[in-house]
Amino acid sequence: MSRMSFNNFSLICSNCEKEHDINILPPRCSSCNEPLEVRIKKIDVDRNIFKGREFSMWRYSEFIFTRKMISLFEGGTPLLKANRLSEYSGLKNIYLKNETVNPTGSFKDRGTAVGLNFALQKNNKLIGTLSTGNMAKSVAAYAAKAGVKAIVFVKDTISSEKINLISMFGQEIHRVKEDYGKLYFKIMDDYKDVFFINSDYPARIEGQKTIAYEICEQLNWDVPEYIVIPVSSGGNFSAIYKGFKEFFEAGFISTIPELIGVQAEGCSPIYKAYIQGKPQIEEFSKPHTIAHAIENPYPPSGNRVLKIVKENYGKIVAVNDEEIIFSQKLLSLKEGIFAQPASAAALGALLKLKDKRFFEKNDKIVLIITGMNQ
Repeated sequence: MSRMSFNNFSLICSNCEKEHDINILPPRCSSCNEPLEVRIKKIDVDRNIFKGREFSMWRYSEFIFTRKMISLFEGGTPLLKANRLSEYSGLKNIYLKNETVNPTGSFKDRGTAVGLNFALQKNNKLIGTLSTGNMAKSVAAYAAKAGVKAIVFVKDTISSEKINLISMFGQEIHRVKEDYGKLYFKIMDDYKDVFFINSDYPARIEGQKTIAYEICEQLNWDVPEYIVIPVSSGGNFSAIYKGFKEFFEAGFISTIPELIGVQAEGCSPIYKAYIQGKPQIEEFSKPHTIAHAIENPYPPSGNRVLKIVKENYGKIVAVNDEEIIFSQKLLSLKEGIFAQPASAAALGALLKLKDKRFFEKNDKIVLIITGMNQ
């Protein structure tokens, strides 16, 4: 079957289920201010439709509501069997979804591609984002490819090396001191002429959900028991769950894996709400962690993550900086991947849960390696 009609998609609040105009694609619900998500009204394709297509995220065009106008060949990342980590841990089936090989080195490229293509369809020539680094670099690179202008807001504590990388793409950079969690909302109010492709923007989620699609195919539709995901804003966690859920509802897979979200102890608002049994997050005071990519004191999709964890019977884990540093080195030594600390947090959580005998030794476990160390 050919690509689904744009009319086959709707835009619904992830919390109160209010419908919004998908042609405008606002970032938040007008009633409860929670994240919106694109939903497919009807799925009537067979999973064999993907055979023979190039292995990029655009092979799933029937499930993505935008047209591909600009691409840097994002997605199509390897799922690696981590044999040496399996030998080290005693868990036989550890896999690494290596998002470091995306065009700018992280999973962010998937979401940026869909967000930018939607912006171009709506003739928006000024895009922007708020980022700890990876998303800023991604948006700047894709804007350069498309020949449009980007404004990126980054924390004033970002390293000069990351600033230099972002500046190579010739876009406008603002270093800001304000509270990172609250700034997410403030910049959208202050810069209304900018099309923001922020961490949990609906179009970004649509790109990042393809991580789940690829895992299904790469494991020959035999999905793992567990997916371990570093969590900052909550957008990627939400996206990966959405991807598995859509393929489950399409009849492509027989079950949905249990998702394990990982936060750094030094900035863990979602974990704190989870262990306290609360349905909503609270701002995390005085955040401090080496894993800057998951250092968000007030994650905009935090409440959505808590809702998904309850629905999915999932889990949220926190790891300290010592566990993160150890895992970063272990990932390098055992599997040859030098990932950023936030990525290594996933391995830290696996080792922590293994020590608590959470896993069976034959469980199939996929760690999402979100980005390279830079």
